[in-house]
Amino acid sequence: SSSSTAPPLLQNWENPAFGPSKERDVIGLSAAAGSKAHSRLQGVIGSYKFSKEMFHNLKVLGQVDEKFIACMMDYSQSGSHDHSIAGSHDLLVLIDQHAAHERVRVEMLTGEVYASSGSKVVHKCMKQSVVRPPIVMDLQPSQKKLARHFRERLESVGVSLTFQADDVFVSSIPTVLMDREVTEVTRGRSTVAVGIVRELITDYLEVLQNTSGGAVTLPRVVSDVLNSQACHGAIKFGDPLTLEECVSLIQSLSKCRLPFQCAHGRPSLVPLLDLNLLRRRLSSQVADRHQSCSLNKLHARMMKN
Repeated sequence: SSSSTAPPLLQNWENPAFGPSKERDVIGLSAAAGSKAHSRLQGVIGSYKFSKEMFHNLKVLGQVDEKFIACMMDYSQSGSHDHSIAGSHDLLVLIDQHAAHERVRVEMLTGEVYASSGSKVVHKCMKQSVVRPPIVMDLQPSQKKLARHFRERLESVGVSLTFQADDVFVSSIPTVLMDREVTEVTRGRSTVAVGIVRELITDYLEVLQNTSGGAVTLPRVVSDVLNSQACHGAIKFGDPLTLEECVSLIQSLSKCRLPFQCAHGRPSLVPLLDLNLLRRRLSSQVADRHQSCSLNKLHARMMKN
């Protein structure tokens, strides 16, 4: 029966649409770009274009195999489906529960990185934590020159520098990196502060130099730390979710600037079954069979004559 064959099929099926994809710098996109976020995803039944607005009429069915959340979507809203009936939920999609929660968390953590400011500023400033005693930073002469030139920009990403003769001292670092240091030390691991701050400074100075100081993206080092935090704290495969929890997660995902991929670029959603496409194919098959039957009858009559 269908009920007895479904579990083995689900256990052995490897969905090609949930494979890893090329990572992109999605954190650095502007809010204006995020508000118009859309994505074209390749599913097992074809290529579909999704927009954030399509989340508004999403119908959550429930959890599947403690890995995915099954939903019905009104694809007629996209304007890309010639045969969709407006208001009908005609597209079955699966949402990766880990990727979805990771996306929610990374955008939440990214917002918490910056200090609140009542005034409009060109470059938002990250929260800082004071380092005592200051870290002596070993930089090349060319890097020291760049550090002096872009001192204020480094300050905006949480790094405060002081210069004494040929020495460079770091007196504050981004709070998110301080939290990472505390976590590592608490777990009995080696300190990472000096190495990770040096990587932040050298990488960001290179970006500033290449963009003539126009860089507005989140520094890669900070982004990597946030991605890791978002992943480790996210819902995992195998975590059971009630229908209410599924609905809550999808609602949170719908508010994200980029809801269609996790922090590492993996798709969070994939189309699985297009009911309109299925109806058209079934109608076509019925028509072909009817035509074939008519031809067979006509051939039989001709043979009799």
